[in-house]
Amino acid sequence: MKAYFYRPENHELQDVAAEKLEEVWQLVLTPSATGMLWVDFQDTTEEEFDLLYKVFKFHPLCIEDCIVPQERPKIDIFSEYIFIIIHSMFYYKEEDQPPDAKNGLSYRELDIFLGKNYLVTLHNSRVRAVSAMHEKLKSAVTVLERGPEYLLYSIFNRLIENYFLTLDKLEDNIDEVEDKIFLGKYDNKILQDIFTLKKNVIYLRKFLSPQRELVSSLLWKDINFISQNMNIYFRDISDNLVRVHELVDSYRDMLNSLMEAYLTVISTRLNDIMKTLTIIATFMMPATLVASFYGMNVEIPEFKWGIYGYLFVWVILILSTLLTVVYFKKKRLF
Repeated sequence: MKAYFYRPENHELQDVAAEKLEEVWQLVLTPSATGMLWVDFQDTTEEEFDLLYKVFKFHPLCIEDCIVPQERPKIDIFSEYIFIIIHSMFYYKEEDQPPDAKNGLSYRELDIFLGKNYLVTLHNSRVRAVSAMHEKLKSAVTVLERGPEYLLYSIFNRLIENYFLTLDKLEDNIDEVEDKIFLGKYDNKILQDIFTLKKNVIYLRKFLSPQRELVSSLLWKDINFISQNMNIYFRDISDNLVRVHELVDSYRDMLNSLMEAYLTVISTRLNDIMKTLTIIATFMMPATLVASFYGMNVEIPEFKWGIYGYLFVWVILILSTLLTVVYFKKKRLF
């Protein structure tokens, strides 16, 4: 657990120890309080969940959502705070992906309680956006000076930046598959890669749509402890989410086109193979007919010509094949 308490009267940022957390929390909740508290729980323990019940006194259903992983983002609005579930997202190469990644795509839940003078965040494992805020506080406290809603915006903004990084890596993988297809590489791995990428894109669309609804709720619903001045910031987040959603839709179309291109190339290649085999078989048909005729178990006059009969059969074989080749060339069949 990491906790910071910012005092605006002297621009002082204090690290809050666990044993002092309840005291600072009561100070923050007083009507005349001007400070701001940020508490960040990573890999939350049972004792820390008890703090949510006994000290922070958040709604039990919200705490239950923090304990049990939720795949869908959501927002619950209460009179004194709002509860938000959002997810971080990152795309890894196959050799670098962590154990929790599926098909290279890793997402981690971030639970947020936002009140008038405080922000409480909970997450399992490291979330890049939150870690970036911790690093930023080492050099400047300007994020906390502007209040918890601005800190929330800053975390959201970092999350969206990671979304764009994720989509850039996903696009690179799509480009790699596209290059393989048009360079003439054909194997089941390409088809498997396309289906994996399609699964990721389908999941991303399912994952991003509720994010837009969540941010829209912050914009349009009347939340008394979020100032109107923050609307422009959350509108920027909403616009970026629209861009992300449009990119995902474009990737879906690209993958559909790649699938069609791959099947078309495979079909064309199969047609070329069948055409080659057909031509070879056609060239062999006259020779096969002649060989079958002279291979019959009956007496044929040419058998009495000695060496000349043997040469006569070879002349017919070669001549029939050459005539077939000339005919195909004239008809431009190959």
